[in-house]
Amino acid sequence: MGEKASLLVDRSRSTCLALRRWVLSSLLFGLLVASLTSAGVVRSHLPSAHAATNPAKYAFVVLIDGGHPEPVLPPQITEARNVGRACTLFQAAKKKGLSTAFISKYPAYEILNGPNTCPIYRKPGLDNLQTPNFATFSGTTQDYDLANFNSVRAQIASPTRPNLFGLYALAPNYAMKSYGINSPEVASAIQFEDSQIALTVALLKSVGIYNQTEIVITNDHGNTALKQAIPDHGPGSIDQYLNDNGIPTAQTTTDRVALVWLQDSSQAQAAIDLLSTPENMTQFGIQDITPASGLGDYLVKPQNRTPDFIVWPTDGSNGSQAVVYGSVPLSKQVEHGGRGDADQNILMLLEGPGIPVGYTSSQHVWLMQLASTVATTMCLSLPTATLPALPGTSAPENCQNYRKRKMPMKRYLGQQKWKRYSSSRAAANR
Repeated sequence: MGEKASLLVDRSRSTCLALRRWVLSSLLFGLLVASLTSAGVVRSHLPSAHAATNPAKYAFVVLIDGGHPEPVLPPQITEARNVGRACTLFQAAKKKGLSTAFISKYPAYEILNGPNTCPIYRKPGLDNLQTPNFATFSGTTQDYDLANFNSVRAQIASPTRPNLFGLYALAPNYAMKSYGINSPEVASAIQFEDSQIALTVALLKSVGIYNQTEIVITNDHGNTALKQAIPDHGPGSIDQYLNDNGIPTAQTTTDRVALVWLQDSSQAQAAIDLLSTPENMTQFGIQDITPASGLGDYLVKPQNRTPDFIVWPTDGSNGSQAVVYGSVPLSKQVEHGGRGDADQNILMLLEGPGIPVGYTSSQHVWLMQLASTVATTMCLSLPTATLPALPGTSAPENCQNYRKRKMPMKRYLGQQKWKRYSSSRAAANR
């Protein structure tokens, strides 16, 4: 979640749908070109630049592609939902009595349910988590995304629609890996996602909840165009080299980065020194090495799961080759996971109640701020959030009154949901 982007606001008064089409087609394509830095856009449905009076009632989140989550749980963790330490946005919504749903590509996305140590809501945060396994799906990536968009639209059209909902879209990233960033196939995939978002926004309008809905369109990483593959394991790999030189590894996880756990952590500095010779830096395509003590700079210091050090391969900057640790010969056009600009700069587009018009910021913002921002505009509490809401955003004017009210929740949820909520309220968060 270390991805970052610049935050800005479009000042034109063209229609929101036209803006979204332009931004998604232009910025999403551009952000994944290695030489281009993307920007995020925040825009209100309403013409006023002032804070919204009422909180958003709904949130629609489109997360565009990502890497394959490894189904390997850290020591002492028995449920995927407990891998994270912070409460999720979904748990914050459940604490408020709202309903939640999300669609993603692997069962490992159970992590979205949030940890059972969340101080405000210990149960799973998702009422409806769908994880149609893409690995066993027989159609194309666009077929897969279409099926999931159709599911989301069915949820929106339902009288018992969830308040917080969204999906994970795959097609652009898979097209980039197969055909390259600037390929016609990638442009086609982006246009496809754009059309699906447009159809979904049109449905939000037709069912009358568009002006009550926070819309978030983002992706969780960029991509680097690759030039060289170096083995991840076996002969020619960092893992094998360390083992051959008396520094046995416990686990090495690789891609556009190498996360190295040693059997004996006291050998970490010796391993770093060994890999840092000019010859080895060249042989293994190493740009830099970060010891465990330096991982605080990347906003991560989780107990029992921090590697002894991280090896960063060259990223194509300053005349270097963009390296990936994986199968040889190179079998994909792009990859992500490193710390270079092409990997970390992302699209962030927000629109809805509480999102300001006319605000511009040149500072970097972080993907982790999206949950804090949606929580703020929906008057939800995220007490364990790592970072605050995006700059320029603020809670609705009546948020304090909204948090104190009890019976208006009946109108907020609707009659049928209120009955279900009321009957289970006593046991909702034990």
